[in-house]
Amino acid sequence: MHRSLFCVTALLFFFSIERPLQAAPVIAPGGIVNAASYLPGPVVAGSLIAIFGAGLASSAATAPGAPWPNTLNKVSVTINGTAVPLLFVSPSQINAQVPWGLTGQVQVVVTNDDGSSSPVTANLAAVAPAIFTVDGKQAVAYIAATRTYTFNPGQISRIARPGEYLRLYATGLGAVTNTPATGAAPDATLTVAPVLSTAITSPSATIGGVTAFVSFAGLAPQGINPDYAGIYEVDVQIPPTAPAGTAVPVVLSMNGVSSNTATVAIDSTPAPLLAKWVQLGPNGAIARSITSQPTCPSVSIDGQLQIMQVRSQPSLPFYPVTSCEIALPSTATFATLDEEALPLPKKGDYTRIVVIGDTGCRLDTSGTPAVYQACNDPNAWPVGRIATNAAASSPELIVMTGDYHYREAPCAPGNAGCAGSPWNYNWDVWYADLFSQVQPAFNAAPMFFIRGNHETCDRAGDGWFRYLDPRPFSGACQAYTDPFAAMAGSLQLIHVDSAVADDNNPIADQIATYRPQFDKVRQMATTNAWLLTHRPLWTIRSGSATNVVMQAASNNSLPDGIRMVLSGHTHIFQTYTFDPKHAPQIVIGNGGDVLNAVVPASTLVGKTTGDAQIVQATSQTHYGFSTVTPTSTGWTIVDRSVDGTVVTTCQVATGAVSCDK
Repeated sequence: MHRSLFCVTALLFFFSIERPLQAAPVIAPGGIVNAASYLPGPVVAGSLIAIFGAGLASSAATAPGAPWPNTLNKVSVTINGTAVPLLFVSPSQINAQVPWGLTGQVQVVVTNDDGSSSPVTANLAAVAPAIFTVDGKQAVAYIAATRTYTFNPGQISRIARPGEYLRLYATGLGAVTNTPATGAAPDATLTVAPVLSTAITSPSATIGGVTAFVSFAGLAPQGINPDYAGIYEVDVQIPPTAPAGTAVPVVLSMNGVSSNTATVAIDSTPAPLLAKWVQLGPNGAIARSITSQPTCPSVSIDGQLQIMQVRSQPSLPFYPVTSCEIALPSTATFATLDEEALPLPKKGDYTRIVVIGDTGCRLDTSGTPAVYQACNDPNAWPVGRIATNAAASSPELIVMTGDYHYREAPCAPGNAGCAGSPWNYNWDVWYADLFSQVQPAFNAAPMFFIRGNHETCDRAGDGWFRYLDPRPFSGACQAYTDPFAAMAGSLQLIHVDSAVADDNNPIADQIATYRPQFDKVRQMATTNAWLLTHRPLWTIRSGSATNVVMQAASNNSLPDGIRMVLSGHTHIFQTYTFDPKHAPQIVIGNGGDVLNAVVPASTLVGKTTGDAQIVQATSQTHYGFSTVTPTSTGWTIVDRSVDGTVVTTCQVATGAVSCDK
């Protein structure tokens, strides 16, 4: 006998009992069982059952040469006379969902081309919790912070640690809020605050016999899970006193009813950090880290250990990690975190700055056609390679121009390029799109992050404020943030948050909000400053001038001390010089997201953006990064390919740009 196998990449693999086909389907005695535990007993509305028997699939469907197991349309199952959703059909086993809202006893009938089975009665219960397993023992469970399985410990990167959250999968947990239609998964509407179908009665849990904290229990939300009906997710924190081992027992209990006993692998050694870096902010340098543990690590600063402060707590099911930070004194000469040296800010002027822009992997169904970037292919989505090669270029500071989080829709079925990708707005995407890719860059130099339009409050703004914004975390997303300045030696970096500014429509309330921000920029600017803002202030995008909100708010006038505007947003490398003179506009947005079409520089020259004519332009469409080095009159900007090869070299001086291509 084979048994059913549930996993997250293909949530349900199923077992079958091969028996001779009969003239009509027959449900075996005691053959209606829980689809996770395979134990007989009552069934639960909304949950999954397995039906065992003989001749369950029609003889026509199982004739030699017939497609297999594509037999669902030849078989139906009714419960109390209503057809129910089928997840799998074979001659000996059917997996189905019990309709929501049933009460009392139920009668189950299987019908196919050969006839109908005799009705079999099953009792209905409010709950009958059961944990899906791989082999009848090992729980199908993720380490929630890393999307890493905890089973087959010899084949995974690491085992779960005490303090981490396990994402268990179960059925039989009963009624939920926001009940979806029978056969449907929870609401998949793209939203920053998705509708959760939370279990009305939350289960209790033990791990290794020790009571474990259940942070979330409900139908498995889409985005961090595939689209399947009847599957519950239970997020359980491993207790600090849980025993270690490769088969530590896990049990869920509800209303005095216990689940089957599943096992997980637990390692007692400390979990490695998920990310660590140093970034520049308005008050100097900050060390940050992200951990799957409930407490923050210690940093050694000039030999003195200091515990990092919690920036943001876990919030399950979407944010299972702790964000930590500590201010670094300007006098610090050496610091270590997780037994590795941190890249402290340089003392003195910076001689090599790296710029990387628009790095997330695009999964987008908002347009026609939908875009499914091959996130699993390092050539089609090269941000990891770019980070490694950028780190190898000896940077003293790395600027990222925004749009880190792009996976906003599920990968299309059958698309190997993005198969298994998380989506929507959650830690899983932040980890997949940014933190799992750019640690080599984080190790190489301090960072300066620009907020992008994909980090607005109706998109991935929650993650921006949890992890990247340089100011204290207020606990809520903010549509607008004030400009701030950070110093890189004698170079002043002024950040203007243009995340919500409309490119094409002069929205009055946006202009009114941004106008005083530009007044602040004029007050804070020194004689040697860059303006860093995600949306280019003066450029041509999709054939028209942008950004009209920022242009109106700034009155197309910046202080003389701002010698360059650095942006992303357009997935391309571009430079612009203007008449009358403005600060040159540099666009570096070619760090990984789907590239924009080639825009010949000749088509840009002579056009007007803001109140000025473009008199020089360079436009290159390729993946890569840029390096910026100072000269006696300005800077040399080198546009590089993914591997660091020089593509274009530009000189920025006295309000103008000249490039060799």
